[in-house]
Amino acid sequence: MTFRPLPIFCTFLTSASLLYAEAEAETAGTIESDNPILAQLQTGGWPMLVLLALSIFGSFMVIERFLNCNKGNVVPAGLAGQADALFKEGKTEELVKLGESDGSTLGKVIAFVAGNPELSEDKINETAGEIVGRDIRRQLQTTYWLAVVATLSPLVGLLGTVLGMIASFSSIAIEGDISDMSKVAGGISQALITTAGGLIIAVPALASFHFFKVRAQKLSVEVEDEASGLINAWTKK
Repeated sequence: MTFRPLPIFCTFLTSASLLYAEAEAETAGTIESDNPILAQLQTGGWPMLVLLALSIFGSFMVIERFLNCNKGNVVPAGLAGQADALFKEGKTEELVKLGESDGSTLGKVIAFVAGNPELSEDKINETAGEIVGRDIRRQLQTTYWLAVVATLSPLVGLLGTVLGMIASFSSIAIEGDISDMSKVAGGISQALITTAGGLIIAVPALASFHFFKVRAQKLSVEVEDEASGLINAWTKK
């Protein structure tokens, strides 16, 4: 199944819009509730709506990475030994079925090598490298969405800060009197909340991005080592 982050983000944005609408309704007095989250959403304005969607999307991506960027999906423990045992027993068909049913990156390599014994060692190594490279690139491309969240969050927070300050200075310009700080407190509050919200989202998102990037690179080295060992053993004259 193809993973499509953009439709997922749009879904989260729609959900955040509903929460924001509820916060606006509460402010208008149509909903009787003391929900601090809704209050913060209303205070921060629409930038907080985007930040909420980014936080939910980022959390979803972290869970998705934990489920898919792991040894089980790239280089399962014991698979190489099981495949080598079947090869030594001459069970080629079982070996191909093992690789295809496993579905991991190493399993794809095993299925290809076992299913194409007529190819030269150089051709097998080249194609196996392409299989590994394609799967690892896919892992990195999916991980990159965490970097997008980490980049956009502080920018959206900064935008909210600018809008909040504009609102504050506009209030001063209209009233012509700064003795009553309550007239500008709303804009300042929006500026502070959106800045903090953007940073709170960006820091863990950036940390998660680098964590899963390193994990994908480590898995790449492991699967290449396992695949090279099997290919060298199976093509040895």
